[in-house]
Amino acid sequence: MMNENQMTQIREYLLDKKLPIDILIEVQDHFAAQIQDLQYSANMNFDEAFAQIKRSWHDELKPYWKGGLNLEEVSDFMRRMRRQHDLGNLNAALKGSLVFAVLILAGTGLLPTGYTGLFVVTLISLLVLFAVAYYIRHRKNFRLSKQYEKYVLTMHQHSVFIFFIILAPYLNVVSSLLREPDRYHRFLFFQTHWAESLFVWCTLLLVSGGVFFSLSAQRNYLRQIEKVKPFLKYLQPSS
Repeated sequence: MMNENQMTQIREYLLDKKLPIDILIEVQDHFAAQIQDLQYSANMNFDEAFAQIKRSWHDELKPYWKGGLNLEEVSDFMRRMRRQHDLGNLNAALKGSLVFAVLILAGTGLLPTGYTGLFVVTLISLLVLFAVAYYIRHRKNFRLSKQYEKYVLTMHQHSVFIFFIILAPYLNVVSSLLREPDRYHRFLFFQTHWAESLFVWCTLLLVSGGVFFSLSAQRNYLRQIEKVKPFLKYLQPSS
């Protein structure tokens, strides 16, 4: 069993690697387990085992520029973690947008043509308002990322506001739907030029996808922040 001083050395080393705290906690557990394995199996003391584990993780945790437009230096380990998190949120966004599209087709197919605009606008608005209300309800937890700005508490914290980016296309869709509901009804059912219908559907799915992506990130953030809270005592709050 490691003592507090040894755990502090591991923690400080990983904090220096600028890992998001939720990821750092998991990596710290791996470090501790691997160090203990070496102490028992290779009869090493803590310093020797810790040095060997740092060498074994060196390439994984070493940040570097991989080329391309993104100039940020990121380790291979963090690239994999980001990709995993983004794919999870994207998967939720795609599933939610599919349900959203089915609801639009079902509702506009059953309602009179003149109600198409009002129905779709109501559906989109409720979705956006739900994302805003969900954030407000849990704002105390979301504000923790502002209280500890020097750190990234969880990788999901930068995605909880994605839906704000789609407010411009959202407002454009709302105004168009309310102004020309009959025309939009034809677009939705591909009763006009396919390219125009495709553009309308892409805009609607962009709006709904952005909201569902944010909702997924918000839920994941709240789950991860509960794991991070006990670790906050080791962090320095922003002034």
